[in-house]
Amino acid sequence: VLLSSTNHKVYGMETIAPHRGHVKWTRSLPANALWHTMVHGTTSGVTAVDHHSTMASHGHEILLVSALPSSSSSSEDGSMEIQWTCVDGTTGNIHASDTVKTSSPVVQVIPFYATSPTTTTTTTTSSSCRQMAMLLQQDNIVTMIPSSSSGQQEELTTMTTTLNGLYTHIVEKSPSSLESLQIQTSDKNKMEARLV
Repeated sequence: VLLSSTNHKVYGMETIAPHRGHVKWTRSLPANALWHTMVHGTTSGVTAVDHHSTMASHGHEILLVSALPSSSSSSEDGSMEIQWTCVDGTTGNIHASDTVKTSSPVVQVIPFYATSPTTTTTTTTSSSCRQMAMLLQQDNIVTMIPSSSSGQQEELTTMTTTLNGLYTHIVEKSPSSLESLQIQTSDKNKMEARLV
């Protein structure tokens, strides 16, 4: 699966002879998007420290994420609209899609893969998608897409049962800094990132 940000398209390519290299399916992405990204896999992989993984990451689901300018009359607060689409990477079939609004610009997209399909109810459909992502925003609020109670519960379980919790890192080229952030829940039962 190939993502072209300049053409605002995703291409599913055939990988088996005799049709290797041929386009099997395409999906158009919003042409007015500030950026696009494709999410596949998870943050929990086999490590040199504990030699095991708590998640399966060989699924067909791919999450296509596009950041759109906020449709509100005043977007001076930096809020964005994030359009996500969960597709089957082998066929291009759409499992679910929706749009969420963030409180500030997204600075990082963190992959998360559920061990079982999570039912996602959107404004248009009710479907399942194991591929999810956490959107780390500039104000350190973390939003999960697709949003589902079972997916959020699995993510919270992962954060609380791992030895040291869940961390992410941000590199700033100017002024040459590295920030380590721990993803955790606030007392309002929302996810946020805390600088460590």
